[in-house]
Amino acid sequence: MTESEYNIFNIFKGEPKDPFALNMHINKENLTTEDIFNQIKTLYCKGLLIQKGSKINPKVNKIKVNEVTSEHIEKMKHHMLSLGIDVKHSVYTKGTKNHIFKELLYDIQHIDELTIKVILDWKKDLIESISIGFEPKKMTKKCVLEFEKYVRKHYEANHFLKLLKPKNLRDYAIIIKIHDNKYHVISFDFAKHIDDFRKKILTQMKVNN
Repeated sequence: MTESEYNIFNIFKGEPKDPFALNMHINKENLTTEDIFNQIKTLYCKGLLIQKGSKINPKVNKIKVNEVTSEHIEKMKHHMLSLGIDVKHSVYTKGTKNHIFKELLYDIQHIDELTIKVILDWKKDLIESISIGFEPKKMTKKCVLEFEKYVRKHYEANHFLKLLKPKNLRDYAIIIKIHDNKYHVISFDFAKHIDDFRKKILTQMKVNN
């Protein structure tokens, strides 16, 4: 076991520490958001393995989804928060996917330059496919930026639809398909520190006063 593996084991084998109690460093030049996501994903997966009592491999680690419990996932949320990482774990069915798709469509339907085509299972009222594009002659920078704003807002829908390439950390996701009607989706974001909220509240108080 290397020193880094020993440290990882010690972090995850015990009870989670307080939020932001630990620092995470990634030793790489010209670090991209994708690099950060991949490092966090690797750390998270190794943490899950440790939670369920498995050995970690320096190169390849495979997790049997049916062996991971809700308790493992909940405990990992607290462990990752100690590193300043917020974990979002969602379980989607066709119905809940349909809901997040519709929320996105409601927000972008007013953009005149867009063409939106949807194939719907009429009896089940479920969206089967979505096709979105711009009319070339009408496309402007303003409408493209507006479209991007709403897709970034509905990043959960974009995890499935992949309308835009990931930009922010939360735009990346681990999607695990259990069967045709069940998906586990895990995404990460930088957690908000309580001091950030305090500063924001103090700033608002100063402005209001």
